[in-house]
Amino acid sequence: MTSDQINNDIYNTYKDRWYLDNDGELGVLRREGEIKTELIYKALRKENISTGSVLDIGCGGGWLCNDLAKNGFKAFGVDTSKSSLETAKKYDETNSVEYICSDAHKIPLEDNSIDVIFIMDFLEHVEDPLSILRESSRILKSEGLLFYNTFNRNFLSWIVAVKGVEWFSGVENIHLYKLFIKPNELKAYLTECHLDTVEMYGLRPKVNLDAFKSLIRRKVHPNFKFKVTKSLATGYMGYAKKSNVLIEAEVIKSSNS
Repeated sequence: MTSDQINNDIYNTYKDRWYLDNDGELGVLRREGEIKTELIYKALRKENISTGSVLDIGCGGGWLCNDLAKNGFKAFGVDTSKSSLETAKKYDETNSVEYICSDAHKIPLEDNSIDVIFIMDFLEHVEDPLSILRESSRILKSEGLLFYNTFNRNFLSWIVAVKGVEWFSGVENIHLYKLFIKPNELKAYLTECHLDTVEMYGLRPKVNLDAFKSLIRRKVHPNFKFKVTKSLATGYMGYAKKSNVLIEAEVIKSSNS
């Protein structure tokens, strides 16, 4: 692996650590996942969505899919890491999640077949995020929701999400600065894919004594938490809704023919 190549192979090594490891990069991801899941359910309630089909692209060990399945959703998870998918299935208490080993650029699901899609901590791991969003839009139903979470591209995010993560985890190239996406770039990608931005907000660790203890000891303190912020300077999250303009255009065309 060269210095400018993303280290996606690390996910093949996690196995049961997805659920048992509370320290290192997985411990941080778990704490961040807590607030992201909370925000997702809040947005789903706001949009009056309590059932339906959901797809997590780059699902890893299945944290989100398995939680959604327990809450009544028909969940699908896509990842290229076979070992992660095996772990996800192992910890699926409902035994209902359909896990698919597939490249995210060409997912074996039908057009307009999924109500909600999640692309969490994934877009910054691929060279062409626009193609992932195009594929997601293909699968998403009209007026369906697409949730995302990624990193801004600036000096602060390089310090926090590249150098900070490397120092804390001892693993290089978990993130690459060149793959980070500025919020205005992501909004443009979403628009190109007929996805209208609804909400976008920042996420960052709470800066307190517990956070410094975690950083110094390289162990996640029990009280280490993330918080929502107006600033999009480092990590940011949000969701978009698929436009029904194309559907309406097709109906008008059909009625005039």
